[in-house]
Amino acid sequence: MKKFLLVVMVIFVALCGISFAEGSYFSTDYNGSLGVGYWFPSITGSVQSGVTGAGSIDLKNDLGLNNNGTVYADFRYKFDETSSLYLDYFNLTNSGSLAIPNTFVWRSGTFTAGNTVNSSVNVRMFDAIYEKKIYENDQAYLCGTLGGKYGQASVTINNITTGFNSRANAVGLIPEIGLFGKTKMTQNLNGIARINAMVGDNSGKHVGMIDINAGITWDFYQNWACDLGYKWFQLTGNNLSSNDQMNINYGGPFAMFRYSY
Repeated sequence: MKKFLLVVMVIFVALCGISFAEGSYFSTDYNGSLGVGYWFPSITGSVQSGVTGAGSIDLKNDLGLNNNGTVYADFRYKFDETSSLYLDYFNLTNSGSLAIPNTFVWRSGTFTAGNTVNSSVNVRMFDAIYEKKIYENDQAYLCGTLGGKYGQASVTINNITTGFNSRANAVGLIPEIGLFGKTKMTQNLNGIARINAMVGDNSGKHVGMIDINAGITWDFYQNWACDLGYKWFQLTGNNLSSNDQMNINYGGPFAMFRYSY
């Protein structure tokens, strides 16, 4: 992950050195695009109940959640020579069934080592982001981004042995700021990178979010392209009233077909 973040930073540092120029890349880029593909991330992280004495519950080691992929879609529309709108969406569910190795407390229930537990984590996120051109030349451009991420995250832990079932759910809007850059590598190959992040309070919940993806776009036919890259998403939260906590991380490759016009 550190190497991936370093690559993204290098791309942005390189793009930030671009100066304003006539005949810009942004102005010759497509007016809009629609992409549909598949993202296959690994899940890591933990959750914790606000009950006194409850410790952290690891999503992989304590709950046995499996990795799972999801359809991933985005849409981009250029308003004019300086600004554009970006939308994207994913709905990802990870589940698992395990004779748990460690005793833990979740909500008002005690899950004893050896109990059979079915668990799932669902995260749905929709972004609406305004992009404003910052720098450009005839080979690359960089945009500042500002928008919001509306999402829902739920954690379900059911103790099959005892019959105790519990579900925690969080829904809300997270404002986000960031950067988006695109640079021409060859005639048919472009490098792309996007980072959005925010930390703040919303409806009695303290929320943090980082959303990063980077890769290449291969224009293999007129108006058609294939995106290949890596996406990393982290969502952290603390319910200030119940003190329930979560730290969910996804990271993995994606492939997407894109139609541009």
